[in-house]
Amino acid sequence: MDRDKKKTPPDSDGERKLREFIDAAVQTTEQGTVGRKPKKRCGCLLVFLLSVVIAVLAVATALVVKSYEMRRIGEMMVRSKIGEEGYAMFQSYDRDSDGYLSLAEFEPLLNKLAAPDNVPVDFDSFMQDIDPLQEVLSVETHFQALIPESMTTERGGVFSNKDANLAGLDDWMSPFRSVAGFGVPQFTAFLPEGAVPVGQVYELVRSNLNVFSNTLSSNRYYPPQTVGREVLLHALLSMFHPRPFVHTRFGPQGAAALIRAENEMYVDVVFRIHAEFQLNEPPINPFWFTPAQFTGNLIIKRDSSHIEHFHLYVPSNKSLNVDMEWMNGPMENENMEVDIGYMPQMELTVSSPSSHISVYGENGEVLQEAAPPINDLLNGNVVWNNQITMEDAFSILELHYYSFKKVPYLSFSEAFQRAAAEEKLVHSILLWGSLDDQSCCGSGRTLRETALESTPVITLLEEHFISSWSLVADLEKMKEERTQDHREFTPVAKLASTCLDAYSFPVQMSIMLPNGTVVHSVNANDLLDMGQEQPTISQVFTDPLVSTYVKFLETGLDKAKAFQ
Repeated sequence: MDRDKKKTPPDSDGERKLREFIDAAVQTTEQGTVGRKPKKRCGCLLVFLLSVVIAVLAVATALVVKSYEMRRIGEMMVRSKIGEEGYAMFQSYDRDSDGYLSLAEFEPLLNKLAAPDNVPVDFDSFMQDIDPLQEVLSVETHFQALIPESMTTERGGVFSNKDANLAGLDDWMSPFRSVAGFGVPQFTAFLPEGAVPVGQVYELVRSNLNVFSNTLSSNRYYPPQTVGREVLLHALLSMFHPRPFVHTRFGPQGAAALIRAENEMYVDVVFRIHAEFQLNEPPINPFWFTPAQFTGNLIIKRDSSHIEHFHLYVPSNKSLNVDMEWMNGPMENENMEVDIGYMPQMELTVSSPSSHISVYGENGEVLQEAAPPINDLLNGNVVWNNQITMEDAFSILELHYYSFKKVPYLSFSEAFQRAAAEEKLVHSILLWGSLDDQSCCGSGRTLRETALESTPVITLLEEHFISSWSLVADLEKMKEERTQDHREFTPVAKLASTCLDAYSFPVQMSIMLPNGTVVHSVNANDLLDMGQEQPTISQVFTDPLVSTYVKFLETGLDKAKAFQ
């Protein structure tokens, strides 16, 4: 009969020891109760309950051990199918370590598999591909990491994983590449395809956003493959960090340029680039670092044989210049957090114009001597025949991306002075992040891209208002300003305090008298909610948000009449 019994596999050493421990515990309990008469009934009940608990623990422990064994066997089977490297990749995208890839976890893996060749730029190989007969430009990186104190996020916490999600930011203390060489002809990416007049904007990288898809997924780690002009921009930005995205997740997206000055031999190209970086790698959740803009200029010969000057940088003249968004979980629409901050320096420069480099043969012989650079700009050999100022060039590019800039937005104090002089109202926008750059929350972007850029709103603002936008952080400092004797607050401080009293996160629009009296105010989120209400007959063929903003301005005009 024993031969006919089904053999059971031997227990693992861990399971055997666990069983011996449980059996010993049960035996000890039985020896302490059997053969002795309990003094009280509660003692029997206690022993009974203890026995039940031990039995339950024994079963649960056995299930856990078996589950662990089954999972280990499953892992071994998976590894045998996809290999150790494939299994390691699977684990890195399994962010919650449950052994499965949800759709949210699979999305970034799919993006990675769709562009397997898009690895960080190998600048050494990049240099080897340059034609030795062409001039080379040596580009240098200048980098100062984001100031942590400029962020508003509270770090840490016993049950918080914020520090883990911000790991990429904390580790980014130096550039990916400090110096790199580029072939001069590569910079044709900054030139127009045909002849364009001075001051006319042309696209370097076109936006791929539209009314049907006005944002891209944040649940990604690796940039898509670059083509055309994007290749050079991607390489330049890779000097800061190995994972730049030439196409941002939201607008304004792309890159544009214009000819600022020209003569028969040279052109001065001014450009503006909107790009961002992914600082984390799986299994840490994505962290997006979006500078307000990259701008700069390039002075290059028309035949692309020589470069006199190149400069690319993130403007640092404002108190905040970076937008940050990160995920605290796999679900983008539920687990996103945002913050803003200040980065002192993110810059590419050249110390000298482009020049030929030394070329050596197989035996070490010199085939081409390195020639000293010729600095036509420094020597005064570059005289422009046609030009506009650098300030005008920046303004034209800014207007290209933000049509609401057709209405001038003055500084906070200047707006009230101008309103008093022209007997108009102040249209004040107070923001947590910047309105004219990318470091702005979603509601601010929506306002900018719809209501503020519409013709009816622009017409009203031009006729009846002086407009200004300010950052909360700036007004908080401004409201503390005192007179020279420190006895009283300055008039500007009182205006700032009044404006802050009407503020609520994230964006507040206020209609104010020149003396600072707030006659009408609305929060951006409330305005967006009103814009989603059922439109009237007159609003059917217009954007509801535009109609709502027009009504906001008209109500402010009506309420201001009571103070006249």
